[in-house]
Amino acid sequence: MSEKHKKHFNKTLLALFLASQSTLAFSAMDYQVSQIKEIGQAAAISSDGSIVAGTYEISDNNYRPFLIINGNSVDLSKYSTGNDSIYISGLSADGNMATGYIVDANDNVKSKMYIYTANTGDISIPDQQAFTSVASQGISGDGKTIIGIADQKAFRFTEQDGITLLNPADSESSTANGVNHDGSVIVGRFITGNGQAFKYTADNGMVSLGTLRDDNTGQSNANAVSADGLVTVGSSTDNNDETHAIRHTDKEGMRDLGTLKKDNTGYSSASSVSHDGQFIVGSSYNEDDTERAFVYVSGEKKMYELKPVQDELAGESSAEAISDDGRVVAGYVQNENNETSAVLWKLDYKPPMTPLEPSTPVDPVKPVEPIKPVGPAEPLTPVEPSGPGEVIISNPVDIAKTRNTVTKLANSNYQVLDLYQTALYNLAESRCRMGGDNYCTGLFTQYDNVHRNSRVATGVFGSFRLPAENWTLGASLNFAVNTNLADGYDTRGSNNPGVGAWLRYQKNGDNTGFSSELSAAFLQQDLEITRRAQRGTETGKGNSDIKGYYVRFTTGYGISVSENTLVTPLAAVKYHHVTRAGYTESNGISFPATYGRAGNKNLDLQLGVDLKHRVNQSAELDAGIGTDIRLRHQRDAFTGHIQYVNDTDYIYDRGDNQNIKPYARAGVNYFINENSTVRGDIGYHTTDYRNDGLQVGLSYSYHW
Repeated sequence: MSEKHKKHFNKTLLALFLASQSTLAFSAMDYQVSQIKEIGQAAAISSDGSIVAGTYEISDNNYRPFLIINGNSVDLSKYSTGNDSIYISGLSADGNMATGYIVDANDNVKSKMYIYTANTGDISIPDQQAFTSVASQGISGDGKTIIGIADQKAFRFTEQDGITLLNPADSESSTANGVNHDGSVIVGRFITGNGQAFKYTADNGMVSLGTLRDDNTGQSNANAVSADGLVTVGSSTDNNDETHAIRHTDKEGMRDLGTLKKDNTGYSSASSVSHDGQFIVGSSYNEDDTERAFVYVSGEKKMYELKPVQDELAGESSAEAISDDGRVVAGYVQNENNETSAVLWKLDYKPPMTPLEPSTPVDPVKPVEPIKPVGPAEPLTPVEPSGPGEVIISNPVDIAKTRNTVTKLANSNYQVLDLYQTALYNLAESRCRMGGDNYCTGLFTQYDNVHRNSRVATGVFGSFRLPAENWTLGASLNFAVNTNLADGYDTRGSNNPGVGAWLRYQKNGDNTGFSSELSAAFLQQDLEITRRAQRGTETGKGNSDIKGYYVRFTTGYGISVSENTLVTPLAAVKYHHVTRAGYTESNGISFPATYGRAGNKNLDLQLGVDLKHRVNQSAELDAGIGTDIRLRHQRDAFTGHIQYVNDTDYIYDRGDNQNIKPYARAGVNYFINENSTVRGDIGYHTTDYRNDGLQVGLSYSYHW
């Protein structure tokens, strides 16, 4: 690879994930971490953060681009020829236009610019036959102007004019590094000649910005320009032959931003600037001669060091970009394995207060009658100015690990939903065993289990026979007494009761012949949900609740196969709706997550057969087997939104679909006497998210 391209990739950033109000979908970090070997860089991002672009190394000196659109990866490597390397260097504000360059594998001096349009999936290579090497370095926010270097000369490209050198008559080499939103201001550096930063406009051409030295000698570089084109940032050599970060405006000229050292010595360089030029970020040596990320506040003329993850890492760090509003900084930190991790710093800046001016003394009022004049009022004592403002900097969060914490929470979410689906089924089937009597009341306990989630509930039930003796009506009420949920989920507040009810028609008293039944159940539980912290992440807590509704209409036909055995084929239509309400983490962390509603609605057809066998006068066995067949299904995806990490709701997982869900159950009734019955039962069914639901019940019924 040529020195030019090595320099492009040795900018120290493993993964840059930010622009205006930066956003990263987790699947971009997933993609990058899984593909990058040693050096990789996310080069650009759309203004709303929904689209991220960059380049990763697939083998030595062989690079490929990546583009993540709302969490979905777009494979741009298909546009490569053989082992040609492809780079992405810029995105428009809306993310629809991307630009970069392709390097010839057989002659790395040769390269060509390309333009990719996201909404059509088309890639175009503009006419550049007049040049041997063309590499685009950025694109304006409106997507109409591309800048870069063509045969060692800075250029701008528009669809109307094609590639235009900024100064075709100049024999010196130059490169364009940054462009403002509308393409009217371009900044960069003269590579040869004076080796200084320049600012280009159509009216003035390429104007050297000079250096920090008194005699204006030495070298400087312009890395970026604000969206309004007024503030340029970069670096320059000073009178002590050190390189310092700089801020340049036409009004103030070039200003030294200093370093993180108390004596302002050592190295620093600025890499990005907020929309209004108030906040500037980059990297600088600190007191320990370690290169660290910084944010510079122009109004205070003060540089702040950005803390590494949990203040424990001694490695290097760098800030490479800042959002338009200056609230979030993106960069990297070096971890204990000497690997670099992409991070975000969130800033909370409180500017200093402006002191009040003392009021002007009041002149004496001339009296109407000769009386003693009123003396002048004492002037107000000036208010002492407050100290300088303070930038409160949060600990950075590791983007990949933050995504992992949310994904883990999503996986637990599906298990919790399935647990309450199982509990609904069990509650609807919990009923008083009245036999041939007219009234029944009793107690019952149910145990429900899905994976590592379990719930024990105890309650009462009752039933009675209506005046039309073929009809019976019953209800049940229970309270959870012990609930163990998946990691991160816990019940809170008082336990809300679960309610079940049923209405049954039976043609014959011995349960033969036609029967039908309508049953329903409802459950509700308040939850406290905790997103567990990993190293370099935050612990987020929030409150939500889970609700479940269940309705089932069943028809069957009892067939007596012997004096003591009854077989009942059955068909049922069943509907359930289990949902966890949306919520926002509210424990005061810097990057709280907001979660959308999660749950499902299912309409199933159930086909099965029940078996009942009277063993003796004291015992009766029953069993059932069948399957639920999905008729209609609606599922809410698990979505999360963490500002500046992923500003658009990202779907972490929709869960696996399950069209056929088998079930089986077995039970035993023991008749203590003619009025008392004890029942035990166990059941199994496959849940909506392919988990195994286990149900166990124990009840006592008194009937008369």
